[in-house]
Amino acid sequence: MKGKVAIIEDNEVTAMVLKFHVDKLKDYETSQVYSGAPNFLNAEDDPGFIFLDIIMPDMNGIEAISLIKKKNPKAHIIMVSSQNDSDTIFKALQAGAVGYLDKQSLDSVSVGKLLDVVKSGGSFMTPAVAKAIVDHFQGSHKKIEALSDREQQVADAIRDGMSYKMIAAHMDLSIDTIRMHIKNIYSKLHINSKGELIKLMGGM
Repeated sequence: MKGKVAIIEDNEVTAMVLKFHVDKLKDYETSQVYSGAPNFLNAEDDPGFIFLDIIMPDMNGIEAISLIKKKNPKAHIIMVSSQNDSDTIFKALQAGAVGYLDKQSLDSVSVGKLLDVVKSGGSFMTPAVAKAIVDHFQGSHKKIEALSDREQQVADAIRDGMSYKMIAAHMDLSIDTIRMHIKNIYSKLHINSKGELIKLMGGM
């Protein structure tokens, strides 16, 4: 039995290219092409795989992931987008996508291989997407390396959930000194909040 693949894409050319690649495969076939996420959510369709665009007029693809997962919990969602910035990629993966395909690579990617990898429990990303993720983590490391040893200790403690008072007691320093270190950390890392620091430290 062939694996069913739904395509949610408002660009007709991209949608037809994806459909062409899917329908020429021996083990997969397109169940339906939808111009937007609401059309899919209102349809009686239960595909095993979904190619999902991000920028669409009625509903953003990333916002749609949770609704699609609720309707089709077993479906594997692969994002298809021209947006290759690390923030967008991470948001899509955190929301539940298992693959990320940049549109510029459509004709050079083996859609069959992609679907096989996802079917076997893996995750698939095109080279440009993987490079964006690598660049993000390498950039995080370079920024962290700019901190002094003491600032690194304070940053680690914040990442681990310690309060300023706990950090001060742990490092035998005054709270004012800890605040000074945190101010310097924010300045060196070009961030403005504890949340941003924790997010950046998550790449370590």
